[in-house]
Amino acid sequence: MNLLIPFLFSLGAGIVFAVIKTSSRRLLCILAIVAAAVQAILLTLPLIIKTEGITIWQFSDTLRISLHGDGLSALFGLLTGWGWLLCILFSSAYMRHEERENIFYAFLFLSQAGLIGVFFADNLLSLYLFFEMTTLASLPLVLHSGTKDATAGGMSYLFYSLAGAIIALFGLLVIYHEVGTLDFVPGGYITREHSGTLLLIGIFACVVGFGAKGGLYPMHAWLPAAHPQAPAPASALLSGVITKSGVIAILRLLFYVIDPALIRGTWVQYTLLTLSLVTVLIGSALALTEKNLKRRLAFSSVSQVSYVLTGLFLLSDTGLLGALLQVIFHMIAKSGLFLCAGALIWFTGKNQVQDYIGLGKKYPAVFVCYTVLSLSLIGIPPAGGFYSKWYLAEGALESAGPFAYIIPVVLLVSALLTAGYLLPLCGKAFFSGTDTPENIQRERTPIAFSLALIVLAAAVVLPGLFFPVLREALSALCAGILG
Repeated sequence: MNLLIPFLFSLGAGIVFAVIKTSSRRLLCILAIVAAAVQAILLTLPLIIKTEGITIWQFSDTLRISLHGDGLSALFGLLTGWGWLLCILFSSAYMRHEERENIFYAFLFLSQAGLIGVFFADNLLSLYLFFEMTTLASLPLVLHSGTKDATAGGMSYLFYSLAGAIIALFGLLVIYHEVGTLDFVPGGYITREHSGTLLLIGIFACVVGFGAKGGLYPMHAWLPAAHPQAPAPASALLSGVITKSGVIAILRLLFYVIDPALIRGTWVQYTLLTLSLVTVLIGSALALTEKNLKRRLAFSSVSQVSYVLTGLFLLSDTGLLGALLQVIFHMIAKSGLFLCAGALIWFTGKNQVQDYIGLGKKYPAVFVCYTVLSLSLIGIPPAGGFYSKWYLAEGALESAGPFAYIIPVVLLVSALLTAGYLLPLCGKAFFSGTDTPENIQRERTPIAFSLALIVLAAAVVLPGLFFPVLREALSALCAGILG
């Protein structure tokens, strides 16, 4: 399969939805769901059949825009395809009362096209260009409502994204100047023989710049500003999937461009670990004090994505395994939690946590799924989130460095804070001791809501029940990444 096909499919779908003129909302939703389903299948195929790379544009012998498939890109593509399908299915009911629904779908698919480019990029230059495409295509999702707050959130997203892009571009220029190539090779090719202060600064700048998309401190402030303003399905994708564009960019840099041994034990590794752990604690602490549910979940993303970055910064096979597990289960759990928040906002028209007290009996499916997804995010077995935290802690203890015991302690504290800001809503919904509010008009849960939420809730539990199979597959992937 040519990798250009799924990219062009999403790009074409985005253009079609931008120009489509139809008075039938039902037809619009059917087209969006069918397009998302076809793309989900296309992005599943790289796991099954061999894919062909393609060069889109050749600038010079060493600089080109090209796509190439491997196990890592296939995994991220799989998450993207099915994540988009479930969120668009949810949107078919959620966007019922929204204007410019076709424009919403248009930018969803354009954002997906950018992500496909990021995940299947064959070198850092290609990844960088598609990374910027993803930013520009997803910005209108934040601006969709057109309110003053949405504009402020969108500008915050744009500012931090562009600032990160400029910092990352500086790093890319340094790396290219030092070694003359930006290609990806499993295990990396920049070794201690290339070591120098300027090169280390360039690598550090790249990580911090790409880390802006993942909310790495101090580039994290856009998440709580932007996520609450986007429609809930877009928030789910921004948090669950689009933040992972920063993750894969950092992963490709640390394991496909440089030999991890180059920065292991240096100021670069220790500074990055410090930043990621600070981000974990800041995100969890701010989420605990936040009363707006979507902002609370956005602060949670600040924390949870930095779990992934912590695993990557350990520069070890066990840390990498924990990071990939966290990618999978955070994507599923956080997408589901934002959709739960969207359902509650759709039902009540309100967005404060206290507005949902006593609603558990009225909307049991939503709150049961919310509870299951929360348990995974906290790290309670047998939900999949437990295994990601376990391997992150094990990777830290194996490192025998100055962070060997600090990281498990931070993860434990963060898990307690996560329980503190997620679980009280479950208890108050079912066991508040108060009557269900009478001013809630929408009592019937749309089938699209229930189906999307049930699938996501099941997806964080079932892999945990059959974890040895998943661990074996990811361990083989990690071995390939490490070369």
